[in-house]
Amino acid sequence: MHSSSTQPTACQHHHSGFSTPTENPQLAALRRRMRPHKIKQRYAAAFQEAGIAAQAHALKHCALSYFTVICTSCGHTKQALYRCRLRVCPICSFELTKERSLFMKQHTAGKPKPKLLTLTIQRWTSDPRDGIKHLRQCWAKLRRSSVFKAVKGGAYQIELKRKPNGWHIHIHALLETPYIARQRIFTAWKGITGIMVPQVHITEAPNDKAIEYTAKYVSKQGDFEGPQDTIVQWYRATKGSRLFEFFGEWRKSAKAWQIARAAANPVSVICPQCKAVKSMVPGYSVEMLLGYEIWRDLRDTAPPDTEELVPIKELWDELNKPQTDQEQYQDLLTERT
Repeated sequence: MHSSSTQPTACQHHHSGFSTPTENPQLAALRRRMRPHKIKQRYAAAFQEAGIAAQAHALKHCALSYFTVICTSCGHTKQALYRCRLRVCPICSFELTKERSLFMKQHTAGKPKPKLLTLTIQRWTSDPRDGIKHLRQCWAKLRRSSVFKAVKGGAYQIELKRKPNGWHIHIHALLETPYIARQRIFTAWKGITGIMVPQVHITEAPNDKAIEYTAKYVSKQGDFEGPQDTIVQWYRATKGSRLFEFFGEWRKSAKAWQIARAAANPVSVICPQCKAVKSMVPGYSVEMLLGYEIWRDLRDTAPPDTEELVPIKELWDELNKPQTDQEQYQDLLTERT
């Protein structure tokens, strides 16, 4: 009997991961590293086209440029990686999501299996900011009801997705509770929202891996899976609105956890040259924060690019390098997975 071998199909290539068998693993890793930067640059272009120049500039340079930090006491300078901290940034949002999910994973360890609750309202066709406010009010009423009596605490994330006929606004919540009845939640949510058949979904995280996934799902910042041409609409819709929050016992525990993390991993606020405390500020903001006279005294000893963001050449070169046909194909597979 002769053994037969078959070649993998295109579908098998697609589901086997981000790289094909012929791709250099180092290049594949580099491409995955640069992918969020490419998404970020497309977002920056969209913001620039919409006339939102400050956010476009911040997105463009985030994690790709450095800035000079200067001591206002002695003039000592050092370089730091620039971060935009914008909600629409896939890099900064990922790091914040990772921090939040780490707390939730550690906080639920050894406790009854947490529950993931998803609640929706009707498709919102007017100002989405009003939709967020309405959903939050409904959520507050639900938390004050007897249905939540056994819930010790948790975290929630309001999510918005742009649809052709309006906004799909819903809430994901991770709950610390031994049991919660779906029928009671359904009845309470129906009464609060006035929706005849509301969408209510409850699942249980049975193990650490499921808890980690659920925590990341609840704490994610933005809709980076949606069409990229809607990112400016999403930004305007969510600007000034709180989308994530800890509640109940988790609120106090999260604050204590953050304080403990900061104490275990202190960030130096002392100038290494003169030992002044809290004197290190970004060079591009010295004049704005402290006035021209102080900046004039410091400027002579500062690097010539102190007031600017300086691109990191190696990263920008990689970002702007023309792609081969294979790299374009791999990026297409990555975006579809």
